[in-house]
Amino acid sequence: MNYQYNTGVRYGNLGDGEGQSADPSILSTWLGSAVISCRYYTPDVAGHGTLLTSGWRLAGGWGLIEMDNLDGTWKINDFTFGTSSALYYAMHTSHPILAYHA
Repeated sequence: MNYQYNTGVRYGNLGDGEGQSADPSILSTWLGSAVISCRYYTPDVAGHGTLLTSGWRLAGGWGLIEMDNLDGTWKINDFTFGTSSALYYAMHTSHPILAYHA
């Protein structure tokens, strides 16, 4: 499983505090009828990266997926949901945000 420490999924809505944890099976309810697309990403910065994705059937329709590189494998750290503009602003770091092209 590619979740931080294999303990579950950490998620929340932007601005609602620290969020909550759930069993990874919650992803199947999120993805049931959704079509998720990666729109932007930040390059690896000291073992950390982010993806800004659209198509979620959750608040705002957009999701920021934060990942850590542990032992050479990307692990999802958490999901933050909200609007595209708010999440785009939230993913700013000292490195560029790049458009994702599949």
